[in-house]
Amino acid sequence: TVEKSMCLADGDYQFTIQDEYGDGICCGSGAGSYTLMEGAKTLASGAEFAKSETTDFTLGDTTTTPPVVDGYYQAASGKTGYALKTALFNIINNHSSRGYSAIWTLVKDADLDNYYEKDGSILDMYSEKPAGNDAVSFTKVTDQCGQYSQEGDCYNREHSFPKSWFGGKVEPMNS
Repeated sequence: TVEKSMCLADGDYQFTIQDEYGDGICCGSGAGSYTLMEGAKTLASGAEFAKSETTDFTLGDTTTTPPVVDGYYQAASGKTGYALKTALFNIINNHSSRGYSAIWTLVKDADLDNYYEKDGSILDMYSEKPAGNDAVSFTKVTDQCGQYSQEGDCYNREHSFPKSWFGGKVEPMNS
């Protein structure tokens, strides 16, 4: 008897058993068999097969329950296609345009490193090293600038929201 325990995440799997001689594990060299179990539940079993046998099985609950959407996006919940587009349009239709200059406030409040080094420095898409210490570290507001001489002098809003993403100076994307 050979027993092998494994820990697998919930999901869909495929178990394949192979026999080099093509007679399964039952006949030529004795009466053998295999059983694949999850707890007391048999997922696959057998003995007579040719070169290989494959069984599909599922571990755990693979059904996903749609999340309950409330608040801001509730009007778009469950919609698709044109109805979704219209619902999203209606949600953002009365937004307040803040302009490109408002990004300084957003960066100072929202782009702080509370995840990697957890030092409150500005998360900069060019210098952040999630797996180690950053080559440069920027202090909010103090190290902000629009012009600089060399890499690491300061951070600017282009590092978080490049204007090119939104059509340069084209309105309303710029605001």
